[in-house]
Amino acid sequence: MAFPVIFWKKLEDENGPRFFTKTVTYAQFIITWCALALSLYAPHFIKIFALNTDYWGAASVIPMLAYAFVLMNMQVTGHMSFYHSKKTNVVLMIYIVATAANFLLNLLLIPMFKMYGAATANFLSYLICVIMIYILSPKYYFIKWEMHKLVMMLLLAIALTVPFFIFDIENTIIEIILKTFAIAAFPFILYLFRFYEEIEITSIKGFFLKYSRKLRGI
Repeated sequence: MAFPVIFWKKLEDENGPRFFTKTVTYAQFIITWCALALSLYAPHFIKIFALNTDYWGAASVIPMLAYAFVLMNMQVTGHMSFYHSKKTNVVLMIYIVATAANFLLNLLLIPMFKMYGAATANFLSYLICVIMIYILSPKYYFIKWEMHKLVMMLLLAIALTVPFFIFDIENTIIEIILKTFAIAAFPFILYLFRFYEEIEITSIKGFFLKYSRKLRGI
């Protein structure tokens, strides 16, 4: 949510376009990673804090809501192109279309799938927003999205989430270990798909080297 403030401060910078692109990519990286962790760990937290077992079933819709939030963040950054060009009417139009789609999807899906239908409608309405922003924003001040990377992150996170909701692991400890491994593997699997640029890998290595030296000095 801090992106709009950063946007106006860096707008006139020579390196602004690349800065915006990379800020969006790595903000999405952090949010998607958090959504993955929330999706996998939420069922265990719900069972701890919700004494009424009737609420435990809510854990199955959390991934859809978490990944909808990932799309919502893309929407926030994408709107800046229209705000810069003073085309707030375009933002309004996008919201109207997405809201109408959400309403119709709820009418269609909730009677059949209950809370799963509502979660799906929410996810799809945000997806519609993102698609419309991506199509319309090049006509104005365009913050270039590394779309292949954004899609890659989202699909990978979903792929790591789905098996744990399909297969039942009876041993809770083993389940938590496997989930932790899946969460930890997320950035490394992205590396295998050439997600990071060489300069980014160098910066990441430098960051960890710097703080590992500080820790050894304590």
